[in-house]
Amino acid sequence: MIRIVALLAVLAGCGPTLVWRGQSPDRRRSIEVVEHDGQYVVIDRVRGPTYDAIGLGALAFSADSRHLAYAARRGGQWRVVVDGREGAAYAGIGELVFSDDGGRVAYAAERGGQWFIVEDAVEGPPFDVLLAGTLRFSHDGKRLAYAAVRGDQTHVVVDGVEGPGTDGVGKLAFSDDGARVGYLARRGPAAFAVVDGVAGPPYETISELALSPRGARVGYVGKRAGSWHAVIDGIESTPWDLVAGLAFSSEGAHVAYAARKAQGDTALVLDGVRGTSYLGLRPASIAFGADRATPTFIALRADGYVVVHDGVEGPAFTEIRFPVLAARGSRWAYVAQRDGAWFPMIDGLARRAERWAGDPVLSADGRRVAFVVRRGADMTVMVDDVAHRFDLVLDGTLVFDPSGRHWGCVVGARAERRFYIVVDGVRRAPVDVDDAINAAILTRASGDSVVDNDEVLRGWVVAEVAKVTR
Repeated sequence: MIRIVALLAVLAGCGPTLVWRGQSPDRRRSIEVVEHDGQYVVIDRVRGPTYDAIGLGALAFSADSRHLAYAARRGGQWRVVVDGREGAAYAGIGELVFSDDGGRVAYAAERGGQWFIVEDAVEGPPFDVLLAGTLRFSHDGKRLAYAAVRGDQTHVVVDGVEGPGTDGVGKLAFSDDGARVGYLARRGPAAFAVVDGVAGPPYETISELALSPRGARVGYVGKRAGSWHAVIDGIESTPWDLVAGLAFSSEGAHVAYAARKAQGDTALVLDGVRGTSYLGLRPASIAFGADRATPTFIALRADGYVVVHDGVEGPAFTEIRFPVLAARGSRWAYVAQRDGAWFPMIDGLARRAERWAGDPVLSADGRRVAFVVRRGADMTVMVDDVAHRFDLVLDGTLVFDPSGRHWGCVVGARAERRFYIVVDGVRRAPVDVDDAINAAILTRASGDSVVDNDEVLRGWVVAEVAKVTR
């Protein structure tokens, strides 16, 4: 499905051939890779220098679309070009990432059979292998971490400082505020958590690691002698048959997880206190709302699944999708199925039954709510109980702008066989699905481990809605 135009210019006299085409995340900048006596990049209709080849696997925009970086080969050597400026020459270029604010860039480079990370043109220590998908900046862009292998030992490098060798590492992450960094490691039969360079006690295995968004708290789930424990700030819980879904509140004041003593006896443990027992509990659904002391989660009773919010159980359903919590305020929503019908549930109250309903979307302040439903042959976007009907709506593309005043999504027109972005119900811009696939490739190159087309399209809708606010 990826539109990479075949290079058919093998006959003398053929002109430039388009190799690849894409757009920046905000859709305000265009980029093309063109073949003609070599390859070159055209950004915003301005042609760059010609190289022997352009590396599409290392081509990325910054999140704010202001900066572009790509790998280019000339004379057998590769270099990274950032905003038109060439870096040093290497035998190969690998993963490339920007910081969230676009102010910094780091990439993997190879010389003489050894790999190292180049951060703002400064080379890090050499390794045999750099572990793909581990290169990351903290959200504030001030810190950088990655994992690499030398010999038979794996090391984590944080802010240029190489950590001790281990047999393997995983779950490398910064806290949201960048204050702490942690990962899981193994040495022989022992697994342990390492936070800010300090290793915790050994366990048989460790399944989860959680850093509070703020507040500098740490938690992980470890197994010893056949029992599981939640370890919060170094304090080990009582043994359980199973522990999962470890989650901190936004300020780190509260922590919750699902724990099971025996089959069919699962409960939420909040700040060390065990709650009501259920037949089951979905650990991945445990989430704290904005500045809330109690989490929302999905539990299984004998009569079906329920959402537990503020300690109160909602109605039972055959199936429930994960609840959505407002970034600010107290509003919450989810969709659930019973007797073949889907019910949008807003603040615990059911709206009319639908043939199908998509996940609700809340504005950041929680004042507005929208969701997609299927009615007859068409689909409808419900925004604050006002219906906007379309031939087709791509689920997962519905968004509000940060102010909550405007909304948008991607819709399809059957007669035209085309897709469009609509803002506040008005058609604004056509959408080329092939371009969305190409954009997903760029986003993968920028360091995200998993990117789907819906995520890219949702980003485009955000950008189009932003044009209205401007």
